[in-house]
Amino acid sequence: QARAVSVASDGAEGLELIRATVPDLVVTDALMPELTGDELVELLKKDTELRDIPIIMATAAASPLRVRRMLSLGCRAVVAKPMDEESFLRAVSEALDG
Repeated sequence: QARAVSVASDGAEGLELIRATVPDLVVTDALMPELTGDELVELLKKDTELRDIPIIMATAAASPLRVRRMLSLGCRAVVAKPMDEESFLRAVSEALDG
């Protein structure tokens, strides 16, 4: 099934886009201008309209401690950067299948 993809240039724009479109999945970077990935996840999880959207966090700092923190915030998956296509697609599939 084909799905539309929207792209934001920073965390604040991403939050606006998510609120406007309520997507099936959010893929975010940990380090973004205006609003970090951590802050974005925290805001989404506090919003009753958006809290159930699955989130995948991409990060170059994928230490075990960082991964545990992202998962505890509510991310469905944390993918280390640079990402390989197989790992990313598996994370997307698992996040969308619940």
